[in-house]
Amino acid sequence: MRPLSRVEPIIIAGRHTYTPLDWDPGEGRTRLLGYAHGDGPGSEWILGLAVGDQCEVFGPRSSLDADRVAPPRALFGDETSIGLAHALVRAEQVSPTRCCFEVGDADISRQVLARLDLDAATLIVRRDNAGHLPALENALKAFVTAGASFVLTGQSGTVQGLRQKLRDHGVPTSRALEKAYWAPGKRGLD
Repeated sequence: MRPLSRVEPIIIAGRHTYTPLDWDPGEGRTRLLGYAHGDGPGSEWILGLAVGDQCEVFGPRSSLDADRVAPPRALFGDETSIGLAHALVRAEQVSPTRCCFEVGDADISRQVLARLDLDAATLIVRRDNAGHLPALENALKAFVTAGASFVLTGQSGTVQGLRQKLRDHGVPTSRALEKAYWAPGKRGLD
């Protein structure tokens, strides 16, 4: 399989959107990284999936055009954003994307990131009382100071909160992309 040259997600079975790690339309194969973070249809689908399963795929399609923000880029997201981070880093030739993830389990996340050559990613462990948000905001501020552009993905509340922090720091909208992948209690987000 060949790595993607562009970051374009695919839609599987008409309802789940994923950024492929690899894409081979000639062979009809792709490689995905999925994260089951609840009991919704996406989690049920990914947990029931087995190697070699066939499914209907639509795409790749344009969803989040990272080329709209200039390098250096900083991606902030959660476990659902790791596939996108992998695709962004592999697609860039110069000034690779730096990544910061809010995660539930740092040890498992480090193992996954190491297999995808994303060892340099910053991990911030999620806390039930949102006690991790100041650390996430401090990481964001460091990238603002360094002049980065931003790609914000993952849980909708976190994406909105980080976007507000960027506004507070005077980062223009032209230096930020955002895409909520999921929201607690919601179904059907990208």
